[in-house]
Amino acid sequence: MSKSCLAVEGGKPVRAEPWPVMQRADERTQHLILEALNADNWSNGKQVQTFERDFAAFLGCKCVIMTANATIALKLGLLAHDIGPGDEVIVPALTFPSVALTILECGALPVICDIDPDNCCLSASTLEQVLSKRTRAIIPTHLYCTQCDMPPILDIARRHGLIVIEDCAHVPGSRRNGRFTGTWGQGAIFSFNQKKPLSCGEGGCFVTDDSDLGQRIRWLRDFDTPPKAPATRIQRMAKVSEFQAAVLNGQLKSLPDRLHAIECQTETLRKRLENLPAVHVLSRLGGTEQQTVYSFCLRITGLSDAAAFRCAVSAELNLQMDTTYAPLDINPALNCSCDRQFRPISTRIDNIQCKAAHKVFYQEAMRFPGHYLAADAAAVEDIATAITKVLPFFINS
Repeated sequence: MSKSCLAVEGGKPVRAEPWPVMQRADERTQHLILEALNADNWSNGKQVQTFERDFAAFLGCKCVIMTANATIALKLGLLAHDIGPGDEVIVPALTFPSVALTILECGALPVICDIDPDNCCLSASTLEQVLSKRTRAIIPTHLYCTQCDMPPILDIARRHGLIVIEDCAHVPGSRRNGRFTGTWGQGAIFSFNQKKPLSCGEGGCFVTDDSDLGQRIRWLRDFDTPPKAPATRIQRMAKVSEFQAAVLNGQLKSLPDRLHAIECQTETLRKRLENLPAVHVLSRLGGTEQQTVYSFCLRITGLSDAAAFRCAVSAELNLQMDTTYAPLDINPALNCSCDRQFRPISTRIDNIQCKAAHKVFYQEAMRFPGHYLAADAAAVEDIATAITKVLPFFINS
């Protein structure tokens, strides 16, 4: 078969028609928005309290504190543990850069940890390589369509007396060994950004099973409330509106069914791809009972040109294909040298090397939004066909 058959070279694409837009504003959500609109209070009221109660029940934890976004939720979690100057916090090389920026804003130093290529997350073995006497906390990110292997990470944390705050921005509803992601460590953050499986445009929350921690975070969030105990950090402004909570209340009930539908399609596509040479979908850890799929992400080893491969698959499907987040040690969003507040510590971040993360980012990864897998009956077959069609032209012989 000639390369001219590829859509990127002018050939016929596998799928030319547009992908359907994901619809989340059902009748129940519209009713709750109107209810919030007609209420006297538009900030941190009935809708927020309802979501905090119901999401806590969903996860099986004691406390949910809604915040303006997940970044501020993480900041409040770090401040509540009095993390600041002189402390180090370990983060994976592949995560959203605001995770590291939040640590800097607390006055601490983010220490970037390389990843396990099988799931693109930090692991116990990569974690141990960057531990120091100054390490205070670990922030494992559950990435794209998989999870961190939490038990061995928690074992390290217990042995060294470290705080664990899970970054669950991608995976609301994921469950392994009978536990939801977000319930393994001292706390966790969730994101309700526009792209997330549970979304209200912007927003986030901190969850914990520690009532005292939850109380400290709630106080830090609510700038104008008097302290109930001696304060170690000043309050921030991070409340959320009733409208955001109303949208989430409308979605939460249907979340398990939506996640299950996408997960079923994900596993169908995994089976379609597993016999292709050099194709590795990010691993599904043993004991996983539910895997939320924010992005479907795979690695292709031995590609001659990963960027050109993604471009060719995009052309076949009329669907944008991306690589992973840029590793934090080279991510331009974390260029501390351009900000005088953080310039003195810029070299301490820039000198860190993450070889596995670089290889995945530059040479192997391809991902796309997971909700497209359940877009229509032809979605999985179209995606599998496109990858199968394009792959032979980009694999090194």
